[in-house]
Amino acid sequence: MITIDDELLCANFVCEINLPIRLADSFTKLVPEMFSDSGIAKSFHCGRTKTRQIIRQAIAATVEEEIINTMRKSLFALLIDGSTAIAVTRQMVIMVHFLRGNKVESQLYKVVAFGGKATRKNLFNVANKSFEEDGFPWQNF
Repeated sequence: MITIDDELLCANFVCEINLPIRLADSFTKLVPEMFSDSGIAKSFHCGRTKTRQIIRQAIAATVEEEIINTMRKSLFALLIDGSTAIAVTRQMVIMVHFLRGNKVESQLYKVVAFGGKATRKNLFNVANKSFEEDGFPWQNF
């Protein structure tokens, strides 16, 4: 019988290599063909809808928690950029750069939608709210 571990492995593979989520539909069809003598393979179903949900609800939460914990413990730098999406929603992308061992690592911290104009004050308030919600001390900046 298929377990969530198998589905998680599939979704993690899609994320790790940055593959299109639509690939999961083809992969789900391929597994039973590759392992036609396996009952587990025949019951494997992890198409794009399930893969997307696993990424959003399990993998993304774990990665976000790791990034937040690292930011709480160490110094980091920010890169903030704003854009207006097709739907005229303003979005702010916040990237963080921090040391992991002897390497500088860059990670996406958040994409935050906001209203109003993209003034320095507005952008600061939106970013500050995110940092306060996640409990970051300002001395880590």
